[in-house]
Amino acid sequence: MLDDLEFEFDTHEYRINGGDWAIALTADDTGVEIDYPELIALTDDEIGSLALIITAITRETGIPVNASHISYDGRAGS
Repeated sequence: MLDDLEFEFDTHEYRINGGDWAIALTADDTGVEIDYPELIALTDDEIGSLALIITAITRETGIPVNASHISYDGRAGS
């Protein structure tokens, strides 16, 4: 619901909310690192009053609604 995260594992890229592709692969003299961001489900406190709406949508349509945000696990830009 809040953020959408897509991966292209063959090229080590990802994109957020349909934006430009970003590379998750870095390399330097210390080695190679692949660091993808991840989707983290929002807590009940973060969802707040939207929780009732999300539950109602899921109940009425049978379509699960997920509320999440992107986490860079402490990297710059999170």
